[in-house]
Amino acid sequence: MSVARIVQTSVTLAAATPSGQIVASSNARVSLTIQNTGTGSASIGFGAAATAGAGLSLDPASAAGGQGGSRVWDGSDRIPSDAIHAISTAGTTLVIIEGFAGP
Repeated sequence: MSVARIVQTSVTLAAATPSGQIVASSNARVSLTIQNTGTGSASIGFGAAATAGAGLSLDPASAAGGQGGSRVWDGSDRIPSDAIHAISTAGTTLVIIEGFAGP
């Protein structure tokens, strides 16, 4: 399935705050990238609140704005369609890139 539209979002996770939704659920998503560009670790939850230190963990960048841990889902993977949540005990920034199917 081809990508017709790409949406990039940057989300800042404040330190010591509860898990929050970073991506809405979507059955039209055909690719997804989550990258940690902040200096704190992040934990990701699928379809439910994220728990610090559990689930998918993304390492921090060595400097703010750099490249930390990332995960890419594309045509060779099952693309998550659930809402996605994240938490960071130290605070961090995530960049989310979603590709959506089109006509």
